[in-house]
Amino acid sequence: MKREYRLAKRSTDIVPSYGIYEVFYDDEEQISFYTSQPITPWGDIPEEIEHLTYQMLKAFDKPPLELDTIDRIIYKKKNV
Repeated sequence: MKREYRLAKRSTDIVPSYGIYEVFYDDEEQISFYTSQPITPWGDIPEEIEHLTYQMLKAFDKPPLELDTIDRIIYKKKNV
């Protein structure tokens, strides 16, 4: 299972805002699920935080995800 960090927003929130989410893909490279809340870098040593921050910066290389749309796709896929 592939995972990556993606910039995403939920348009139905009262005040739509962006966050970086950890997103997981199935074997067909379709989103299977994502973290329920935006993530923050953390680690036991500064180098871990540096590495995680670098990985999170890659989220800006792709267009932002719309979480409401992703939710519908995941729901539809699970109920087929």
